[in-house]
Amino acid sequence: MLDRARSVCVARCVLGLTLYTRHRAPGDARGVAALLRAFLDAAPAGGGLLFRTSLMPAWGRLSAREHGALVARVADEVLGATARHLFSVHLADAPDAPGVFFLYREVDEARGAGAGYVQLGLPPEAPSAALFQLAMEAAHSVPLWCGTGGYLGSAHPVEVCSAYEGLWAWSRRYLGLDVQDAERGRHHAAAGLTGVNWLTLVGGGLMEALGADRAALARDVAAAGADWIEAPGAALVRAGEEPTLGDANLLQYPEPYGRAAAALASLAPESPPRWYGGFWEDDGAARWSRRFTEPEGWS
Repeated sequence: MLDRARSVCVARCVLGLTLYTRHRAPGDARGVAALLRAFLDAAPAGGGLLFRTSLMPAWGRLSAREHGALVARVADEVLGATARHLFSVHLADAPDAPGVFFLYREVDEARGAGAGYVQLGLPPEAPSAALFQLAMEAAHSVPLWCGTGGYLGSAHPVEVCSAYEGLWAWSRRYLGLDVQDAERGRHHAAAGLTGVNWLTLVGGGLMEALGADRAALARDVAAAGADWIEAPGAALVRAGEEPTLGDANLLQYPEPYGRAAAALASLAPESPPRWYGGFWEDDGAARWSRRFTEPEGWS
């Protein structure tokens, strides 16, 4: 279908963060609004971003003067702790597979409809410190189930199957490429980690739900040579000083990720979420989820 639309980008690699969020009284969206403000400060200025909400029929262009108004809309201090079920805000530098983006989906957990999420991306050449600071902002201010950060696959929102076929092919070579379909992953976030990467966020609610020993996890992570950083919303695990893609073709295995994944193995779900493309077929999703601890069964 895209043979005559060669300029359309269906997948790309970004420096990104995927967070599966909670929205339960007395919690509210002010933490996500603070994260959005930090993202807008870190994102390349360029010519502004496109934006839309679930209440808008089409994309608009976001000027720098409108940043404050959009942050206030996300914070929604009028309704306070009342969740706007399935309300969404989407910022992107392009309507196909974006290179810079922020996507927020708010979900009322009281309806039993899975988690909400925030997924954001920066250019792959952006300083990794910028992504780390965004993750720290989230860990301090956003109620979370879990999350991952590092090199992330960005998919075209409509050409999903084509996008994930491409991401599948890339992930076969680059073990450090995270792949997260947040709309599917949000239904699994309360059952265990949806992945491990350079940054892995573990919410207190998830540890409690899985009966995890927080102190023992912290010791295991430290013994694996990774950082365990305590914060109000989640513990942040950092595997190495910088993110890496690795390269199976050059036998470059992301060893810090493997050690962190082994330390967090008790938080892995019994049935990991399945994305599209090769992740959907046979046991592709399960093998991908174990690629750091069982690389011989993946590449």
